[in-house]
Amino acid sequence: MSYNESKAAEINAHRVNSAVTDVAAPAFDIEANRFVKFLAADEIGYAAAATDAIIGVSDKAGNIGDIIPVFYSGIHKVVAGAAVAAGVFVTSDATGKAVTGTQANQRGKSIDAATAAGQLISVSLE
Repeated sequence: MSYNESKAAEINAHRVNSAVTDVAAPAFDIEANRFVKFLAADEIGYAAAATDAIIGVSDKAGNIGDIIPVFYSGIHKVVAGAAVAAGVFVTSDATGKAVTGTQANQRGKSIDAATAAGQLISVSLE
């Protein structure tokens, strides 16, 4: 088992019904619990628009060149970019934070609510 496979198994053991992939070399420092997208092969950055191809949620913070675990299914915490009601479709704002989306541009559904930006909400990634 490779280091990445071992690390993914360790991280995944703490999540229920989750899938994880390790993605190397963020293009810039990444904060935890943000929606991310591929910028290039094995390079990620924040999803910056509702129309971006969001791959998942960063599980930890990291710097350029670090290995960042990214969860692409299951239920995970995401930082809210604004107030978000429970049970609505969510997508990314310009900094990878969860905001209310539509069925056409969503990456998941909020499980609980945020009354203001900066709060952590649980999101079921779809």
